[in-house]
Amino acid sequence: MMRNFLTNPRQLLKSWYGIVLQIPWLPERILSVRGYARLRDAITWNGDEGPPSAEEIHAYVAAWSRDGALSSMINWYRALGRTWPDLAKPRIQVPTLLLWGTRDQFLDRDVATESIALCNDGRVVYLDGTHWVHHERPALVREHALTFFAGKT
Repeated sequence: MMRNFLTNPRQLLKSWYGIVLQIPWLPERILSVRGYARLRDAITWNGDEGPPSAEEIHAYVAAWSRDGALSSMINWYRALGRTWPDLAKPRIQVPTLLLWGTRDQFLDRDVATESIALCNDGRVVYLDGTHWVHHERPALVREHALTFFAGKT
């Protein structure tokens, strides 16, 4: 991910928000205004089962509203630039399946390609969907996962 962020202009454009999230306290303030409107906008999907229901949105807002939750979410992004992977570590040995939305608005396809290249036995399956492909195509994601875990290819 970090290599793509630094060398892939498409990923840099898609990840602009990661730079903004480095600022202390300000992102928490901005993201929480108007009932977490920016975050609610970010999780909009419209898949096989439709968009998120009012109950699902309410559950997300309730989770984001918990003490420290929003900072914890943002801290994942803040840590990205502060820690570097040890590239000398062994390759990923376990079989790996990566399901990727072809219309992901946050991650470039090169991230998938380069990530799966680190696996001895890995493959990427591209599905019609966005960053939220698991919400948009749940039956298809489930089918791929069950096939994978059953040891079938």
